[in-house]
Amino acid sequence: VFVSPAVTALRADSLSSAEGGKMNFRITPYIGEDPQRSFIVEALVEEWVEVPVAARPLSAGSVVGPLDVAMARLNIQRLPRDAAFQKETIVGLETKRGIAYGEVFRKNKLSIPPVITAGAKVTLEYRSKFLRATATGIALEDAAVGENIRIRNEASKKIVSGTVLEPGIVGVTP
Repeated sequence: VFVSPAVTALRADSLSSAEGGKMNFRITPYIGEDPQRSFIVEALVEEWVEVPVAARPLSAGSVVGPLDVAMARLNIQRLPRDAAFQKETIVGLETKRGIAYGEVFRKNKLSIPPVITAGAKVTLEYRSKFLRATATGIALEDAAVGENIRIRNEASKKIVSGTVLEPGIVGVTP
């Protein structure tokens, strides 16, 4: 686009929303206060954001620590839909699959680490308004806080289900 040296100002009005990063603009040149003949241009608009990426390769089963995360400025159009945008939301999570150096942290590759692992001895806890009872059991699967888990009661050998309340404690109902 050639613009005369006499032009003192340019006004750009957006004609479309960014789809695929492309937008159309109506450009109106001004000489002094007088608008000149306008023209339309197509522009590629890029938005760049800082996102957390792996500061080193992480293998499956690793718990993400603060030193495992670096921030990188990347084009938002090239980010996967499930990319994590905040460092605080991924520190402490466990990798489901390996994550390469510089790779964006994706939510489908991260999970809350289990606080109870299969085979671990746990306390079964029943609470009501007037009663609190406990028993011991063996976890039959891994689970995180808030997840349901199957436990084998050590005394009765029955398999019961409950909700993980905290590490080593499973809440059960009758």
